[in-house]
Amino acid sequence: WGENGSVDNEIVVTKKGTSNFSVIFDHVLYKVKDDPGNATFVSAIKNVPPGFDSINPSKRIFDFHLRTGSPGVNAGVITPFLYDLDGKARDQKPDLGCYEN
Repeated sequence: WGENGSVDNEIVVTKKGTSNFSVIFDHVLYKVKDDPGNATFVSAIKNVPPGFDSINPSKRIFDFHLRTGSPGVNAGVITPFLYDLDGKARDQKPDLGCYEN
């Protein structure tokens, strides 16, 4: 949901060269008008506003914490990263993104 939602396709997959390839997006929330080819999505949330706390590019405000009720809350997967960027411990149902709600 970059550029305050004005970007139609946040994910574009372009093949260069002749080798076979595939891309897997696992536990993501994304906005797309045209699904990318050669991509597999696992537990993905498509075209649903993320519910970020405060985003206002004209005022240079970018607070990517998820509000209560965001579709990204408890939608993540356990990883080796036990803490978010604020130092808050991730729980057994981590949130998508870099902050735990």
